[in-house]
Formats: sequence, C-alpha cells, structure tokens
Amino acid sequence: MHDELVRQMFNTSENQQHRKLRRDAKQINRIVHLHGQIGQSIIQARADGTDLYAAIERVLPWPDYTKSVEDAGQLSQGEDFDALEWVR
Repeated sequence: MHDELVRQMFNTSENQQHRKLRRDAKQINRIVHLHGQIGQSIIQARADGTDLYAAIERVLPWPDYTKSVEDAGQLSQGEDFDALEWVR
C-alpha cells in the first residue's frame, strides 16, 4: 500500500510537470531561440571587437531583451527544482 501511495504521488507530480511544460512550451522555445540568436550576435561582436550591447540590439530592442530575460526567469524552475514540490 505504501508503495502504491508513493507511486501515485510521483505520477501526480510528473503529470503536473508535463501539463506545465506543454502550457509553456511555445514561450520557452521562443525565448531559447531568441537568446541563442543574441548569444551568436554577442560572440560575433566580441570576435569583431564591436560593441556587445549594439550586438544585442541588432537582434531586438533593449526593452524587449530585458522583458525576455524576465520571462525566462518566470518560466524557469530554478536550479534547486524539486519534483516533490508538485505533490499535493
């Protein structure tokens, strides 16, 4: 019986995580893609010896960049994420 309760708890947690991931998948992909483009632009700017901030703004305006960083922080589970926090 104990094993079944623990299994149900983990299944509940896993299902909640999957639902959250499906709900957030498009926004996560958009942010990861965008930050990949920004990273490439920064790498190129450093290699060329040009302004790194201008490299970011070649991809998107600064206010949009700061918003995307905020969005990424809200979507992040954090480094100390524990699946058990989804168990209720």
